Amino acid sequence: MYLKTLIKKTFLFINTIKFLKFEQIFYRIVYKLIPPKIVKKNSNYSCLISNKWTLYNYNSDHINPSNGKYFFLNKVGYIKEKNDWNDLSQEKLWLYNLHYFDYLNTHKNHDNKKKNIDLILSWINDNPCPNGVGWEPYTISLRIVNWVKFLLNNKIDNPDINRSIIEQGEFLFNRPEYHIQANHLFSNAKAMLYVGCFINDDESKKIFKKGIKIFKKQISEQVLNDGAHYELSPMYHSLFLLDILDLINLSKAYPDKFNQNVKNRLLHSQKALYKWLIAVQHIDRSLPFFNDTCNQISLEFKKINDYMSCLNLKTAASQKTNALSKNLESGLISLKKEKYFFIGDFSEVKSCYQPGHFHASTLSFELSLKEKKIFVNSGISTYENNDDRLFQRSSNSYNTITIDNKSSSEVWSSFRLGNRVMNVKKEIINSADKLIINSSHDGYLQQGLNCIHSRRFIFYKSRILINDTIEGNFNNATSRYYLHPDVKIINTNKTSVNLQVGEDKFSIKANQNIDIIDSKYWPEFGKFIKNKCISISLINSQLRFEIHFN
Repeated sequence: MYLKTLIKKTFLFINTIKFLKFEQIFYRIVYKLIPPKIVKKNSNYSCLISNKWTLYNYNSDHINPSNGKYFFLNKVGYIKEKNDWNDLSQEKLWLYNLHYFDYLNTHKNHDNKKKNIDLILSWINDNPCPNGVGWEPYTISLRIVNWVKFLLNNKIDNPDINRSIIEQGEFLFNRPEYHIQANHLFSNAKAMLYVGCFINDDESKKIFKKGIKIFKKQISEQVLNDGAHYELSPMYHSLFLLDILDLINLSKAYPDKFNQNVKNRLLHSQKALYKWLIAVQHIDRSLPFFNDTCNQISLEFKKINDYMSCLNLKTAASQKTNALSKNLESGLISLKKEKYFFIGDFSEVKSCYQPGHFHASTLSFELSLKEKKIFVNSGISTYENNDDRLFQRSSNSYNTITIDNKSSSEVWSSFRLGNRVMNVKKEIINSADKLIINSSHDGYLQQGLNCIHSRRFIFYKSRILINDTIEGNFNNATSRYYLHPDVKIINTNKTSVNLQVGEDKFSIKANQNIDIIDSKYWPEFGKFIKNKCISISLINSQLRFEIHFN
């Protein structure tokens, strides 16, 4: 038994590591063996306060601290003494949010200039380099940007804060997250650019130069041809778009620092990212829950529009009726009809060497009736390595099929992925009275099962048909459809259910027996709401599921 478990774990590690870049493995070893260099500056550093900086306090007010009390991820914590900055009783993600300093730039907190300066100085005194979670490169990156925004918003030149910014910038310069890549490495580059613009000395020029080098490579790599951020999380896509807007703001404030090529790439990426975001959001402008996505983390669409307006960038409304978004490279395909909005996941892993935010969601979907969500994926509530996290990343939490109790991709630990779906076939057929999406994937073949899952969506004006086929041998298969908590079940029988959301009614029918089970919906970190799941155990290899809108 021990040998069997050891062999299984060995192959799991091999099937995870084989997708990594050499650079990731190399720097993981280097950073493990060589401790971070302690950066301590003694001289004073001046800053360049730009009069062209666009002030926009866009962060959500719910994170506003008061009297040492902080509220992140639906959990309260306190900073009363030095050790509270690294309180081990808190989840690590909660501590990260504390050290990010997003709360400096909230609307409610904007006028508390002295209090905020004292808080920054307190952090500097209580968190010497390189101790604690505050000195992890990603945390440094977000904090630098938030500090510089606050200082620019209020035109503050504080030598102690300037010195800390250059210390953190040089630490980041020496230890960018090449071992992680993706949004982490881009955030490192963004922070280096902020240091290089704000601090006025030769060291900052060196930091800026490295930031530009990383930026150029990553902007080409991370934005797909259809405008999606390559981690395929609508939440991280929105965060990435915010990064681009912040860099556009910086380039406008310090125009001599950025050449025209970089400015053009920022504007081109912003337009593509924004267009994709409009295509995938629900009618109520909320994000669909694919991969690591939930509410209250990224900026709301309205606030993104507000920020863009402040930067004199063109904004737009949501999708038009009867719009089909053929995001074929990213694989998130949406359709907006007069009565409903659909979005489905027809994607392989795009950031194959960094799939930490990827879930086994292949061929799942979300659906809204007018402005009310009716079928939703389950969302996320934690990044801790626990049962909730494993379930939320698995196919079991999505509106799709699981075969022999396996997920379509091998999710494990908090951010790991072993064997994964490699090929998703998709075909769109459009005619006068209906639209068809034919799709299939090889995920279960990659898991060692001799099975192909095919799914056909047929869209009419007032109904949707979903036909599932499993080719190959299997022991059991389950199809799940998660209802939004606002959906009420009116009545049921063996193969049909009548439902209502708000004033609107709809019904579902299947060619096999329907079970309705209790489940959970995680709309935010640290929060769940009870909902219902329609579960169908396949008695053969074919399943027909119909959604009718009254």
